[in-house]
Amino acid sequence: MLKQILLTGWLLMAVQVYSQDYVDLYDKMLRLYDAGHLEEAADFGLRALQLAEDELGKVSGDYLTISRDLGQIYSEMYDYESAYTHYAEAAGLYLKVYPDSLNTTLIALSNAAGLAAYENGDYPVAGQHFVNALEWLQNLNLQNDTLYSQTLRIYVRVSEELPHTAEKLAYLEAFYNLTATEPDEDTYMAAYQAAHTARALGQEDKARQFMEIAKKLEEMLY
Repeated sequence: MLKQILLTGWLLMAVQVYSQDYVDLYDKMLRLYDAGHLEEAADFGLRALQLAEDELGKVSGDYLTISRDLGQIYSEMYDYESAYTHYAEAAGLYLKVYPDSLNTTLIALSNAAGLAAYENGDYPVAGQHFVNALEWLQNLNLQNDTLYSQTLRIYVRVSEELPHTAEKLAYLEAFYNLTATEPDEDTYMAAYQAAHTARALGQEDKARQFMEIAKKLEEMLY
């Protein structure tokens, strides 16, 4: 009898949980996240995401928001593969949902996806996300914005794992020029990687120039 009562109670609870709409489940996800229950929050978030897709389709603001927040939750769980899946999905959907809103929200999503990919060891994918963010910032004429310099700094920090290309060299030079008057470890890394990239591209004069700069920075900083 007790077993039957418990089973009936569990079934009622299950019906209540799964009959809720995605807004209720998303709200539960947020409250569990705030309480530090990340695995449970992710579980409710995935249910909310599925119901939002069933009701609205993927090209909707609510679906995008849930996917973005799941990326944050998985990132804090150090599950970078799942974090990347949701951040990249949100970034990919942004211009479909908001076709006339190329703004810093999209850049933040692309950077978050890039960082998750980097932590997961997907270095070329990570680099492409940062390049996308930098190109969008340039299109918005935000080269003097803090977000542009922050994105450049992230790019420099992952640059060692990226293939040597003219595009990489241009961004390394841009960061060096931005911070040369107040150099730090990232300025040194930019100069050092610029030297190796320039050499790989056959630009020996530029390679020697940046290697000399890197050596001076190394003596000054270390």
